[in-house]
Amino acid sequence: MKKMLGLVVLVMMLFACENKVSETSSSASDSLAFPMEVTYKGAPSIGNMKNVQTVMEWNKRLSALNMDLGDLLADTVTWHLSDGTEMTASRDSTIAVLKGFVSSINSLKLTYTAAIPVDNAALNDEWVLSWTDETYSFKDGKTDHQFIHEDYRLVDGKIREVFQYARKEPGVTPVAK
Repeated sequence: MKKMLGLVVLVMMLFACENKVSETSSSASDSLAFPMEVTYKGAPSIGNMKNVQTVMEWNKRLSALNMDLGDLLADTVTWHLSDGTEMTASRDSTIAVLKGFVSSINSLKLTYTAAIPVDNAALNDEWVLSWTDETYSFKDGKTDHQFIHEDYRLVDGKIREVFQYARKEPGVTPVAK
């Protein structure tokens, strides 16, 4: 009986001393005053992992030089590439351009660093932010290694727009004598 009474007292003490977290209807960002204005309005939040799956499937097929990509693209796609190239084209034209590029390479090794889905409900935007490590082996014998960050905007689960940023691997720094 003493053991039972001691257990009841212990449980009561645990519940009585527990800090209760109060729920509020406002988010943490509502109470923050940011030091600068942003032009992309809304309240981004973690999005749907299904969109990450779509983007990863895109990159998996592309790295396998598989041009069967139409089911992953919207009817029109806009590209903003790291070299300054910008293009808006139909799904078929986009695939034709990619086929031209793929015809110049022997292989593409692509490794994912991370991918995060982000939604902005206020603007009805769904995004996937991805970071990859890519090595291209060209038919002319050259290779190119880059760290790529891409922002994919999806509409109805299809890739509609891509912003690409790239960083080359640092070169060898000469040793000072």
